[in-house]
Amino acid sequence: CVRDGRTVVLREIFHRIKGAALMIGESDLAAACARGESGCEEWSAPALTGAIDLVQAQLDAADARVGRGAQWEPSR
Repeated sequence: CVRDGRTVVLREIFHRIKGAALMIGESDLAAACARGESGCEEWSAPALTGAIDLVQAQLDAADARVGRGAQWEPSR
């Protein structure tokens, strides 16, 4: 999406992940997605790549917590 300029698609992906993250209480992941979502129109490709990397790092951290037996807390 970044390389071929499909930022509308990228913004939608950030938005969907953010919504799912909020539903399971992953606020750091949701914040990373919100930041990427808000920058889709004006950021450069390297900045968007950095936003994607940050979201991936938050996904990896959430996955590691689940691997250690963490339970998801639904949002209220």
